[in-house]
Amino acid sequence: MVRVPKDLEASRVSPAHRALLAKGFDELTCWCVQNHVPLPTAYRTSPLEMDELFVSYIKFCHAENRPISQARRAVLGVQHRYRHLVRNLKQSWDVQKTWEMDKPLAMRIPCPEIIAKAIFCVALTKAFVVCPEEAHYWLPFGILVWTGWFGLLRPGEIIKLRCRDVVLPSVIHSVLGETGAVLGIENPKNRRRMGKRQVCKIDNELATKWLAWLTSGLDPDVKLLPSSYG
Repeated sequence: MVRVPKDLEASRVSPAHRALLAKGFDELTCWCVQNHVPLPTAYRTSPLEMDELFVSYIKFCHAENRPISQARRAVLGVQHRYRHLVRNLKQSWDVQKTWEMDKPLAMRIPCPEIIAKAIFCVALTKAFVVCPEEAHYWLPFGILVWTGWFGLLRPGEIIKLRCRDVVLPSVIHSVLGETGAVLGIENPKNRRRMGKRQVCKIDNELATKWLAWLTSGLDPDVKLLPSSYG
């Protein structure tokens, strides 16, 4: 059996992300055709001219109330195709940053407390009564949903939590004289604005007790939700 060597360059990004980058490049190309300006391929050897093309395209997206993601994937699509342009389109990224900072901050709507509490109660019922053989799935799920609600965590942030990300009330009180647990969040969704490493505090006594029980005796690198990936 002949082993086909892995294409390292092609596997650098996932197929789904590669499709988004191609879409961004195609959208930019269509805009160029419609506005009778040279195609991106004409500027592949000139970062300065490519930068000017992108500034015009980004301003168009902004004026037409297009999502900023459309402008961003166009720049990323070109950089993916022409790797020598990476880090050479500074003006394009500066204009996008100005656009992003100008956008009003939109707060996400949290799940109602009664829904989070219902999920927590159903998970405990599943673990202790209905499906005790699957308690190792249901208990962490219920505890993390309940804890995550008090920390305003996104689902993706909840499933990435590891034991090392949890600082329990006993440690917090001995060091800072505060109560409650603290959770460390790596690579959150808003990391571009708020940083790659963030923390949130859990003040609910019931949630922190269940969290202490869940993490008791676990290896620091263990994922708190057994069925989560990564």
